[in-house]
Amino acid sequence: MERKSFQERLEELPEMLEMKWVDIVRALEMPTSQLYGLRKKGNPTMSSVERIAHGFDLIPVVLYREDDGQVEDLGIEGFLYGEKVDNYVGRVIAKRRKEEGMNQSELCSRIGIKGSAGVSIYETGRSSMSVSRLEQFGEALGIVPAYLVEKLKAQPVPDYEAHFKGAITAMEEYLVAPRDSIDLRDVRKALEYADRIIKLRGALGVKVDVLNRD
Repeated sequence: MERKSFQERLEELPEMLEMKWVDIVRALEMPTSQLYGLRKKGNPTMSSVERIAHGFDLIPVVLYREDDGQVEDLGIEGFLYGEKVDNYVGRVIAKRRKEEGMNQSELCSRIGIKGSAGVSIYETGRSSMSVSRLEQFGEALGIVPAYLVEKLKAQPVPDYEAHFKGAITAMEEYLVAPRDSIDLRDVRKALEYADRIIKLRGALGVKVDVLNRD
């Protein structure tokens, strides 16, 4: 996967979107001087990158790692379905830090931040880091950022609500169906549906009590 800086990706916007810079500024409702500054300095916060991306239905940043020529994206699924970019970046950093066996103080020392709180505010998404800071974390943790990524049109967002309702219906059928004796295969199947419900209700942000219904 070809690595490109934020500035390089930003300069590719007109060709990618088939728009002139003046039209891009107008679409983003952003002062010309602000966009010009981003093009020259190229060190915005991730929330600013998110603003640009959302203006054109792009993904602000995809974090991945390379291992022996293999590319592995790092937890992009939650981000695609509504997770804020700062939370996504923080979640991936925390995960990679733990995988590397580092505590927050050790990571601070490695990237030159004073005090473990400097890492904590990023990992929890409480502070929006700059592109240059993300590059520092990436170098320390083996994370490669790809900015302003086009969404794959061939992969529509799953209909979580439909899957959620289907999982509840299927599990209820297993729970109420008459049986002469307990079949462990039925129990296993019910548990599989329960697992689906737990995961799907998290995606929907709703609370459902399947076993206590009127």
